[in-house]
Amino acid sequence: MTMSAPSLDHLWILDRRKELAAGLRENIAHRYAMDAGSIILHQEAVDASEALGKNVDLPGMALTDQVGLLDFRPGVSFANVLRDACPLSVIVLYSEGAYGDPSRIDSWLEERKIDFAVRKGDIEKLHGVLDQVRRISESVAARNLRDYISSQPDPPAPFYRVKKGSYLTIADLYREILRNTPLGQQTAKAWDQQELVAQNH
Repeated sequence: MTMSAPSLDHLWILDRRKELAAGLRENIAHRYAMDAGSIILHQEAVDASEALGKNVDLPGMALTDQVGLLDFRPGVSFANVLRDACPLSVIVLYSEGAYGDPSRIDSWLEERKIDFAVRKGDIEKLHGVLDQVRRISESVAARNLRDYISSQPDPPAPFYRVKKGSYLTIADLYREILRNTPLGQQTAKAWDQQELVAQNH
């Protein structure tokens, strides 16, 4: 596990449709003046998951079809392998099929298995998500929180209570800042002054 935030210029795309993924890589590389070689394509969740253990350049963001949220072994999916390997990485569901069951997408968001959901083909919304994450990641609050997290000798334990029996880690709060949720805005306001927001009730 690494608690350092990988560069957003390292992006992975997990999609079984190779041609679509290649076109998406070209689009993103052109829009953000990225080296296309830093956008890694995978077609199988198990291969992408195994690569996480070998690749020194972990993705700062992963775009995945629903295949990345489905278990390829009992209790093991690409999304949870990435969360374990690098909790600060952002996961974007980019899928058409998943929208057949919107309640499942809501559950994935609530459980923080994913950070954003975009229907496949809505490239304008996808650009909006990428723009937001890149912009907010350069904010004072995001930088302060990243610096704090990376300075810790061990991954900080869950400390922020959402509701009884449900806690968030500080990495979750970092991604909430990038999502610009009400909780993320509250956290960002505190970290603008480098103040730790904690609710250990």
